[in-house]
Amino acid sequence: MPSIKPQLSIKNQNRVSQLRHWFSLGLLITWLTVVYLAFRDVSSFIDWIEDLGPIAPVLFTLLVTFAVVLLVPTPILKVGSGAIFPYWVAVTINFIASVVGGLMAFLLGRWLFRDKIAEFVAKDDRLKRLELALNQDAMQISVLV
Repeated sequence: MPSIKPQLSIKNQNRVSQLRHWFSLGLLITWLTVVYLAFRDVSSFIDWIEDLGPIAPVLFTLLVTFAVVLLVPTPILKVGSGAIFPYWVAVTINFIASVVGGLMAFLLGRWLFRDKIAEFVAKDDRLKRLELALNQDAMQISVLV
């Protein structure tokens, strides 16, 4: 009987892994669809941003900030800010959005979703080993990453 338990664990991990892959694929398809629909006519988007006047940099900063929190690939938005706004405005937008978005993601993960993440890690042996490695050699792993 002891040999059955590891097989069930491996089968369960494979199922979880497959679910993660399908979820990632679905998320990728969703974002590609959103990007396609939002930016098929980029000139209208640029005109809309320019029509907002002085509030445009603030709204664009909020857009990039929430994109960072939601794990949306932001390089297109960041390059777009350079195309729409003057150089120093674009640099400021990207800096503020990256810092605030990263801070918001950290705070959400640290306090709001902490119990859910701990429960998720407790169920996965690979994540447990990763957490143990991070606890033992956090600085070395951080530098390597």
